[in-house]
Amino acid sequence: TTSIFRGSARHFSSADAPLARLAANRVLRRGLGEISSEILQKAILDHLSEICNLAPMIELQQDDEVATVATTSTNHFSTSAAVPNEHQLQVALAEMSHLVTSLGEAACESSSSSLLLSAIRKCRMHADPGVRCETATLSAALVNSVPHNILCELLQDGIEECKTHHEQLLELLKRTSDASETATAAASTGARTTSSNKRSFR
Repeated sequence: TTSIFRGSARHFSSADAPLARLAANRVLRRGLGEISSEILQKAILDHLSEICNLAPMIELQQDDEVATVATTSTNHFSTSAAVPNEHQLQVALAEMSHLVTSLGEAACESSSSSLLLSAIRKCRMHADPGVRCETATLSAALVNSVPHNILCELLQDGIEECKTHHEQLLELLKRTSDASETATAAASTGARTTSSNKRSFR
């Protein structure tokens, strides 16, 4: 678009992203979430959960020394669907937090529970900190709204995830330590060889 004041193309920056997300959330909340019936709110929550279940996760591969981002799919969703970016996920998660608060225990009825918990598992392992932050907000909304059996499942998931990450970090630390020791030994051997060569030359 050409500005009528400056006569040049408008440049967008990354600083515009939060404003765009806030505007999108306002449209979703005021234009859809707040005026919908409970049945429609649950349908919206399920649809947003499906979108979040397509999120890529950070995974530590067995043969790599660094974490990589991998896209995983579940049986619930089509692998041909477009993977949402971090801005779309933040908008979806923010609206899900409001819907969970509004619906209360009804947010986790029937299949909604597994969809919602699966979305949280995926998004709390996302590479973008904003997505992880919105996932934490959604988890807090769940804690205040849903039955205790769902909270127990959420807590158990978190404990298992902490154990897995702890093991991965220890493995990464071990690999880094082994690589450092190997490099130090190689450097020491090279230094001794150089010193021996100098003595022979003399």
